[in-house]
Amino acid sequence: MRRRSDPGKRKRERNPLHSNAPIIGRWLRLRAARRLAVKAKAGNQTAAALLTEAVLGHRDPEVRAEAARALEGLETAGTISIVCSKWADTRNEHLEETLLRAKYIPQTPVFLRVLTALKLEREEVLSEMDDLVVEPLLSACSDPDPAIRNSAYRALAGLKNPAAIAAFLRHLMSTAEPDFLKIALESGFEPEDPAERALFFFMTEQWEKYELLDFQENRPLLRRGYAAASEAARRVFLSVARRSGRPTIVSAALSHHGPRRVKARDMEFAEWEAVAAGLEREKNWEDLWRLCFLAPAPVAAEVIGLLEKASWSPPEHETAPWEELRRLRPREGRKLALVPGSLLKSLEGLADQVHSLRMIGNEMRLAGAIWNTVRIWDLADGRAPQTLHGHTWSVTDLLVAPGERLLASASKDRTVKLWTLPRGNLLKTLRGHRDWISCLAVNPEGTILASGSKDSTIRLWSLPGGKHLQTLSVTSPGRDSSWVLCLKVTPDGRFLVSGSKD
Repeated sequence: MRRRSDPGKRKRERNPLHSNAPIIGRWLRLRAARRLAVKAKAGNQTAAALLTEAVLGHRDPEVRAEAARALEGLETAGTISIVCSKWADTRNEHLEETLLRAKYIPQTPVFLRVLTALKLEREEVLSEMDDLVVEPLLSACSDPDPAIRNSAYRALAGLKNPAAIAAFLRHLMSTAEPDFLKIALESGFEPEDPAERALFFFMTEQWEKYELLDFQENRPLLRRGYAAASEAARRVFLSVARRSGRPTIVSAALSHHGPRRVKARDMEFAEWEAVAAGLEREKNWEDLWRLCFLAPAPVAAEVIGLLEKASWSPPEHETAPWEELRRLRPREGRKLALVPGSLLKSLEGLADQVHSLRMIGNEMRLAGAIWNTVRIWDLADGRAPQTLHGHTWSVTDLLVAPGERLLASASKDRTVKLWTLPRGNLLKTLRGHRDWISCLAVNPEGTILASGSKDSTIRLWSLPGGKHLQTLSVTSPGRDSSWVLCLKVTPDGRFLVSGSKD
């Protein structure tokens, strides 16, 4: 009877560095290590990988030492990269000794070149590299190895490539990390672009340099730099702005038309707060009062509180609005109760976004688009809504035709569906658009339905039959997209107006 062989045993026997024989086995392993060394030196990556594994944890110290000596003589990029990669993954002390003796610095990948150069304290190798060097250098600044950390800081200070310096400064302006700020200032790093340089000087509070560079009253360079900055950099800017006490500069930077003329729609909430904080620090109560009528309600409520605290009063002809705003401002919280009222009813339990709502005539009935369904609520009796199924993708718009006997729904599935009211039966599916349908409109007589689509067309359909009447193209010359976003029929029914992404 033949014995079944052990696959694991066969595998172990094929490993040139493994043997169970105590004396002969050691001799065989050493001999195998030397043969592998010859192959690895010639560029055999498998041999290099086997020797690396032996250095990592072979139980025989002589075999481990022989493998380490072999790895010090590698000459090809592929084999060197294998050794360096394994060291980077494991941080094994024996591999580290091999790396330090052999002084290996692979060309690729970039992170490995950076890590090995830092370990060998060869920062000059990295100084001329482009912006790809910055991210691994920044990561290395928090490496568990203190030698690598210190070397990384020195390498950042020694950057010479303009693209790398620019990438480092962009990171600095997004984080404001003190250690990196110290490096930038001591190394004299500055952005090349004047707008970025103005933003950098402001954010690093180099006021003399900033004023010399961006001296015009409307601060064009700072305004341009701020507009092009990342969201993270803008947050840092606003943080500096709050403590800098320079509201004139800040409001000019946030404005599109010079100081004090801020466009509300272009301002973020934090930007309003920065302007308000600066004006308060400057004790500019008149401009702070003007801000009440431009800023969002929460900011306006805070501003009123600041003015009350300062015991400030407006001119006599503005006393009435001042007293009304003081009355509306709550003693606690940040809400300004401009429209007093109470919640009458809430339709809860919706599992997805509500894309469109339409009232059905004068009845207490409401139609809503929820994902790929249409819901119809009876607001009077509070019963569960009627759900109309049929679309296979999001419903984007709803329309109740004159007479309240027909409901149309448009969808990303490229169809328009006609439903009867009040029962909600599917009457017809209208097909023909080549992309999402965004919007619907109907003429006053309820005889023509228009559907606008991402495919840059408007289709006209007869009602109630749903026959296709005409296709209107709204493609604009030289534009990538004329996606139709909204439609409206004039009250006399003579014109259809469309708004597009172009």
